[in-house]
Amino acid sequence: REAVLLPPGEDLNEWLAVNTVDFYNAISMLYATLADYCTDAKCPTMCAGPKYEYRWADGVPAALADSRAPNGTGRSTRAT
Repeated sequence: REAVLLPPGEDLNEWLAVNTVDFYNAISMLYATLADYCTDAKCPTMCAGPKYEYRWADGVPAALADSRAPNGTGRSTRAT
């Protein structure tokens, strides 16, 4: 818990901005590392084992799009 506490004397908005950018950069680096390996053929779905499958919601209620892993990961790192 201490890792995510606002350090004494720090501005909350500045701390959030810096940590958000750091998190985005880490996720982008991870995606770039996996992008060559995880193709539509090798990763047909975004899942976390056999019990969990991630789908993409495009803002339409109850409409969840199937998400091949490379496409879904790319969507999650792009601004909309």
